[in-house]
Amino acid sequence: MPHTSASFQARWVLRFVCCLPFLLTLSGCGGAPANSGVAPAGSTSAGNKITGAVLGYAWDVTSQGLRAIQGVPGAAYLGSPIYGSGAYTSGVASARSQYALLSDKGGGIWLGQLPSGQPMPLLPASSTSQHIVLSPTGSAAAVFADNNPQVYILTQLPAAPHSQQVLIPLSGQIAGLSVSDTGLLLVATGGSSAMEVSSVSATGVVRSVASLAGYGDMRFIASTNDALIADAGQNVVWWAKNVSAGSSLVKIASAADGVQTPAGVASSFDGRWAVIANQTGTVLRVDLKEQEPIQLAKSLCTPGAIVPLVGNTMFQITPQGTAPVWLYEGDLPTPRAVFVPALNNAK
Repeated sequence: MPHTSASFQARWVLRFVCCLPFLLTLSGCGGAPANSGVAPAGSTSAGNKITGAVLGYAWDVTSQGLRAIQGVPGAAYLGSPIYGSGAYTSGVASARSQYALLSDKGGGIWLGQLPSGQPMPLLPASSTSQHIVLSPTGSAAAVFADNNPQVYILTQLPAAPHSQQVLIPLSGQIAGLSVSDTGLLLVATGGSSAMEVSSVSATGVVRSVASLAGYGDMRFIASTNDALIADAGQNVVWWAKNVSAGSSLVKIASAADGVQTPAGVASSFDGRWAVIANQTGTVLRVDLKEQEPIQLAKSLCTPGAIVPLVGNTMFQITPQGTAPVWLYEGDLPTPRAVFVPALNNAK
C-alpha cells in the first residue's frame, strides 16, 4: 500500500533525529591524541557490558579506559570506557583473541578477558614508562621500556600465559619493538638518523636484519617469522623474510610508489596485503603477490599507527590513546578510511 505524504515525511524526520548525534560528531579528527591477586578498584562496571558487533578496542587517554569500537565500518562508534576509573594508565587489546593487557600506575601488567572479565595480575611492576606490543594474532606479547635491555616475552595468550625475560643488545635507545606469534622479537635501536634492526629469540640468539636511515615502524606477518619494516629516512618499506635465520630483504614500496615518511606498517591477516600509513595523510595498500601499491588519500587526520582490529585488513590508523579514531578498511576494491566518533565521553 503506498505511503501517504504525511507518513513519508514523518519517517524522514525520525531518521534525521536518530542520526543527529552522529552527524554532530563529524567535525574533525577530534580527541586526545600497567602485586596482588585483587584487581584495582573501579576496574570494571556492570553498566559497561559490550553488546552488538565489535570491530575492536581502543585505549582512550582522556577517559582512562578501553573503549569498544561498536557497529560496522562507516556506522561505528566508541562505546563507554571499560577498565576505567583511573585504575589503569594504559592498555592494548587483541580483538581477535578477545583479551586486554593493562598497565597499572606502578607498572604492573594485568590480563583481562574481553569484554569485561575481571583483570588478573600477570607481571610485577617494573617501569612506569613501559610499552606493551601484541603479536599479529594476539598469541604473544612483549613488555619493554625504552632504555632497559630487559624485555618480558609473553606467549600462549590468553588461555595459559607463559612469561620469560630476555636481554636485548642496546646501542642507543629502543626506537621500536615487534613480536611474532611464536615470541620472536624484532628490535630497532640507535640514534635519530641511524637504526639497527635485529631479531632476538627467546633463548637470546641475536641476528642482524637491517640498517635504517630513520625508524618508521615494523610488524611481523601473522603466523610467520617474516616482517615488514618501514624506513622513514629513505621512504622505503622492506619485506624481511625469515628473520630468525639470516633474513633476506625485498623492497615492496618506495617513494616512487607513494611512501612518504611512513609512520605505520602491517599486513593483512591472510598475509596478502601490506598496509603503509604515511605521516603525510595517505595510506598505501600493497599486494605482496603482485606488489602493486594502491594509494588512498586521507586529508582529515594524520595516520600515526596501524593497530589490527577484527577482519582481514581492518586497522585503527590513528595513534593509540586517541579518541575519536579513524579506521582503514583495506579489503574493499577501493580501500577507504572511515571516522569513528565517541558518542559517549562519560568516564
